[in-house]
Amino acid sequence: MTGKNRFKALQLLKVAVFLLSCWYIWHHINSRISLLDDSEKLLERFQDRDSLFRISIAVILMFLNWTIEALKWKNLVNVLCDFSFVKSLRSVFTGITVSFYTPNRIGEFAGKVMHLEHEHRAKGCLLSFIGSSSQLLVTLQLGLIAVLLNMGTWFNSWMIDRDVFLVLLSLLVVLMTFGWFRISWLSPLLLRLKLNPQMKAQVEVFSEFHSKQLITIYVYSLVRYIIFSFQQYLLLQAFGVAIDFVTCFQLTAISFLLITIIPSIALGELGIRGGVNIAVFGMMVNNTFGILAATFMLWLINLAIPALFGAVSMLYIKVKKEA
Repeated sequence: MTGKNRFKALQLLKVAVFLLSCWYIWHHINSRISLLDDSEKLLERFQDRDSLFRISIAVILMFLNWTIEALKWKNLVNVLCDFSFVKSLRSVFTGITVSFYTPNRIGEFAGKVMHLEHEHRAKGCLLSFIGSSSQLLVTLQLGLIAVLLNMGTWFNSWMIDRDVFLVLLSLLVVLMTFGWFRISWLSPLLLRLKLNPQMKAQVEVFSEFHSKQLITIYVYSLVRYIIFSFQQYLLLQAFGVAIDFVTCFQLTAISFLLITIIPSIALGELGIRGGVNIAVFGMMVNNTFGILAATFMLWLINLAIPALFGAVSMLYIKVKKEA
């Protein structure tokens, strides 16, 4: 295949992926609405001014959420090259689209680096790992803390000494936190392995990140987590789930923890999210419809809609034109 024909084929492939992604995401959204089993009740909530206001705020927070993620990605990539905010935002949305089809959204790594120049993509995957692991760290930290705070309420039936469990969880949180903030140590550790010269050059990117940079990345992740939690609170309120913010935040931390450790793909994640939230929030409130409706809306706002944006952003991926 000549260079020109290859270029045309790749351009057509981008358009085909865009159209397929749009159709598949829309089809999945449409089919998942049936999970709620009460479309009339759902419509009623959208006609209620207070509920619509809360849903609107949750949608606005979605843009803030992904703006922060784009700033975090830009901050990471700037150690390699100058990277504009617009490119960073496109990369984030493309990562969401690609992650939609992969287990536990691991495809986000590949999606994000598509907008980088070819020579930076390998290191870009490692940078994406740093960003994703910071979000995972926050989720695990706050989830485990919520478990500790509520052991006396929900975990009395566990066949394990409560004090032993508390010490083990506390130790795990401390070790995770210490390990992540010493991620620069990965470079010398990995360089001791028998790696080829190219791989050695890639892993040296970890040495670029020390306390100041990592604190910035961590704060971005923490703010995103707070936004996610507040969105869930707003949506639960919008769909008639009576729960105070502090209790909601703790239950949300537990549900996010469980969702994170359960293997899934984003296309099938909604059912898992719904089941987890019913199990967790059902201990405190009796409103299955409200819990499921809020779960669906949170998934729609934070994953499905951005995935559609990502399908559009894939059209901006540069394809090198060869003679």
